[in-house]
Amino acid sequence: MSDDYLDDDESTRRLRSEQTEELPGLNAMSWKVAGASWVGLLRKNNQDSAFGSPRLAGVADGMGGEAAGDLASVVAVRRLWMADAQPQVTEALPGAVSDASADIAELVLQSPDLAGMGTTICAAAFDGNELSFVHIGDSRAYLWRDGALTQLTHDHSFVQQLIDQGQLTPELARVHPKRSLVLRIVNGTPISRPDRFVSQPRVGDRYLFCSDGVSSFVDQAVLVLALRSPDLDQAAKQLLSGAEDVGAPDNVTLVLVEIVPQSDELDKKPPQVWGAAETLRPPADPEPSDDVVEQLRSWGVTVSAGQLVAPRPPKKRRRRLWLRRLLAAILLAAIVASGVFGVRTWLEAQFFIGVAHNQAAIFQGVPYHVGPWYLSQVVQTSDVNLSDLPDYYADQVRRWRIRGATLPAAEQSLAELKAKADVCVAARIDPSVPGSEDCP
Repeated sequence: MSDDYLDDDESTRRLRSEQTEELPGLNAMSWKVAGASWVGLLRKNNQDSAFGSPRLAGVADGMGGEAAGDLASVVAVRRLWMADAQPQVTEALPGAVSDASADIAELVLQSPDLAGMGTTICAAAFDGNELSFVHIGDSRAYLWRDGALTQLTHDHSFVQQLIDQGQLTPELARVHPKRSLVLRIVNGTPISRPDRFVSQPRVGDRYLFCSDGVSSFVDQAVLVLALRSPDLDQAAKQLLSGAEDVGAPDNVTLVLVEIVPQSDELDKKPPQVWGAAETLRPPADPEPSDDVVEQLRSWGVTVSAGQLVAPRPPKKRRRRLWLRRLLAAILLAAIVASGVFGVRTWLEAQFFIGVAHNQAAIFQGVPYHVGPWYLSQVVQTSDVNLSDLPDYYADQVRRWRIRGATLPAAEQSLAELKAKADVCVAARIDPSVPGSEDCP
């Protein structure tokens, strides 16, 4: 992944000043960890995963179908686990997000049936004095300090954008028909970059990481009541019970950490996982258990030398694959020689975001031409003007860098671009609109 993927959003590098003021003379601290996960009332399986260790905690909410959502969140937690084993965990955490995105891109390339999968990530690394956060999607982090609850992260969702623009209240957002539309996720493309910021903790603070199964269905009063519990494990159980009591239909996953004076015993605790990732196993370069290996194979994926790869096909299948590639090369040569579109079926399965009349549009095909024949055509226009996009994203569109394995995947990317353009348009009227720092 490019370094651009890890660029910080200036508006999220810092927390609210009253919660994040740096206190002089802080001693090294430790944290206690508790977590829980529940499939919810309507889901057939749990697509959430969570991770907690003495140095790193976070949640991942997968999406993209019953199998792909599981896999996406497991990929994310696996990378968090590997970052936890690095000497400088706070420096390794942002790379874990980038690596998870690269893993997903590779899996989709090997198994096109997985196209469209992705995951949120909300996590923090702890070095004993400071928490370094990464956040992408609508999973959240909260801070409980001195009896007050503060939401630290800003949802990357359609309804949050409407709230920011004053078109929707938080109460109505919870029942909005598009409340599940997430505008930024980890899905193998460079367009979705995570927010990064730091928090200066105090002894007694509690941090809650949770999927939207908690934040969308559990009232804040219930959150507060649970976080007041003197026992961290009991607090986690109360939060899960709160979701069960209201009949949360979605997966519900959370990790709680409590800042305490430095403790060698706590610092030696082994990592824990919850949800879809529960079958991942140590050590620092975790591999799935035998049961998960079989599940991955059913998706066309396995694990080899610490990497997620597609299983090598049998010899007969390799011969057929070689033959298909040879035939494809012959057909491509026929196109160049005679202009006959022998690979139309393949071209019709390719999508990218390009420019049509200075606006972002979805093209079907590939952004090239053979002689006078262009190998793409516009299939969906938009009102997203390139002049309204931040320079980075406008450049990605001009250079055809945003690809989609399917039309829905391309439409998701176009929706993300429109969200960014809408923020920039609103910022011309009100420069204080959140997320407008990169706008032209």
